[in-house]
Order: sequence, then C-alpha cells, then structure tokens
Amino acid sequence: MYVRNYSNENTVIYKAHKNKGHSPIQEDNILTRFCGGIMGDHDTTLQRYGIENYECNIHVGRYLEELIQNIKNITWATKLKEFIFRMNNTKKIAISFGLKKFDKDKIKEYEKEFDSLLELAKEENKLIKSSYYKEKANKLYRRLKKYKSNHLYFIKDFEVPFDNNLSEQDLRMFKTKTKISGGFRSMEAAKHYVNTLSIIKTSIKRGINPFESIKAIFNKQILFS
Repeated sequence: MYVRNYSNENTVIYKAHKNKGHSPIQEDNILTRFCGGIMGDHDTTLQRYGIENYECNIHVGRYLEELIQNIKNITWATKLKEFIFRMNNTKKIAISFGLKKFDKDKIKEYEKEFDSLLELAKEENKLIKSSYYKEKANKLYRRLKKYKSNHLYFIKDFEVPFDNNLSEQDLRMFKTKTKISGGFRSMEAAKHYVNTLSIIKTSIKRGINPFESIKAIFNKQILFS
C-alpha cells in the first residue's frame, strides 16, 4: 500500500492505493483534469499528465552527494551539485530585485554550463572502477541528460519551484506514522485516515480551525470552494 498526495500552497489531497502506476492516478481523477505544471521526484508516471513536468533538484543533489562520498576520482558530481544550487541562489537574489525570470542570454549561459558538466560526467564515468557505482553514475548522467529541461525549468520561470519540498512536508506525517505505529490493517482504514487528514491539512493551510471544518461536514455545509 502507498499514499499519493496532491499538494499546492492551500490544498492537499491524500489518496491511499494498493499499487502505483496510471490506474490509481486515473481513479483519483485529479491529474487527468489538471492543466498546469507538475513537480515530482522523477516519477515518470507523472509525465503523461499536466502541460509541463518539473524535476526536484533537492533529490538530485542527494544523488550527487552519494557519488561525491563514494567515488573519489570524479569531479563532475561536486561541480554539478554546486552549479545547481548556485543557480537557485542567483534566482533568489534576482527575485529580491523584483525580477520574474532570467534573460535569454543568461539562460543560454546556464544551459551551456550544464551541458559541459554532463560531457565531463560522460568522460569521468569511464574511469570509475566499481561496477556498482559506475552504473549509478551513468544512470544519473542519463537521467540528467534526458530530463535536462525538466531540471532547469526553475530558471526559465521563477514561479516554478526548485524542489518538491512542499509535497515532502505534506507527506512527512505518514513517514512518522509508519515508523511509530506501522502501516494500516486494511485499505478501508487507510482511506478513512487519508480522507480525514486531507480535511485537517487543507484547513490548516487555509487558516481554518480543523474542528470547524469537520463540524461543517456533519452539518452538511459546504466546506471548501
């Protein structure tokens, strides 16, 4: 069993399913009707939905850090991690000055540097002796090359987030629950739990007392619009 969450700044909806894949997403009927951009942690299932798909760069930073800690004869992982976070810091500074995007020349400059670091990765990965970490490094290289645009959307449109931390934070309580009390005894229990939590978390995000929201449901009042 797993829980999928659909989050933005003022709403979160949790759904419990037995399996991952397209069928549960279609059953939820949320992304099937969504016409915006979707941020995820390289869940390729999401690529079919929305008008754009964005990759979480915090997770990429973690994967790069794993290579940095375990493969001492490559430099590209360190350079690429520093480059990605440098772009985000520059973006934050630009936003503080009222900018909404980088100009075309700056974006081209960043894309060129990204490409050159991937070329370095391609060459340095040939020198990795461990077959295990060589495959890990090559897998990450292929991912970054294929999904380059998805990783760099945040510099083309400042409204696109750098990461999926919002979703991660909304899921944190489920990770805590599984560590403390384990999973659910039945799918029915899980679905009741996620429905209740969807109401509570959305209420909190909207500055509404969760008790008032639950009371409104029992009074058959309209809860959220």
